[in-house]
Amino acid sequence: MGKSNLSPVITTAERVLPARDEDPVARLDAHYFFSADLMLKNRRMSNVKQYRSPERIRQNDREWLAYTRLWLSLLYVTCKEFEKELETQIVKRPEHFVTLGDLWTKQQDVRTHFHQKRSMLADFRNSQFHFDKNTEKQLRFFKDDQAMNWAEELHKRVARFFSAYRVEAASGYMNSGRHWQTGV
Repeated sequence: MGKSNLSPVITTAERVLPARDEDPVARLDAHYFFSADLMLKNRRMSNVKQYRSPERIRQNDREWLAYTRLWLSLLYVTCKEFEKELETQIVKRPEHFVTLGDLWTKQQDVRTHFHQKRSMLADFRNSQFHFDKNTEKQLRFFKDDQAMNWAEELHKRVARFFSAYRVEAASGYMNSGRHWQTGV
């Protein structure tokens, strides 16, 4: 029998993962989602603190609002770029996502949930960083009774994706002898 001209299908992450510092998904996690997660944690902490003086209560409310605004804005940027980067990666290297079935499912889960209120979150983010005398775009998000629960759920889904991605990437680096790229 002669040799086949067909190249084998890539079935492992180690062959398709870029160098850690060149990985757009890992950078998105480190540069944007980490900050969004930090803002959410601070928001939760400022919400549960008990203060005795009315002045401290007012200060706590201001901190809570600042954390909330930054968290929602960073969450939007994370999801928007998440979608854009992953689409680019899928076009460039579809075999990566075919072989990583669980990641593919988590990625689709994030995208589906994000699209439910994407435009409202985009308006909120834009009004946050582009001064507007009219606060309607910011208030519209808070007027929606389900918006905060939706954002919390979106955050959880993104966190699950990045957690699984970090594990898959570390495994891929270790299996290919690129252990120095795991960051461990």
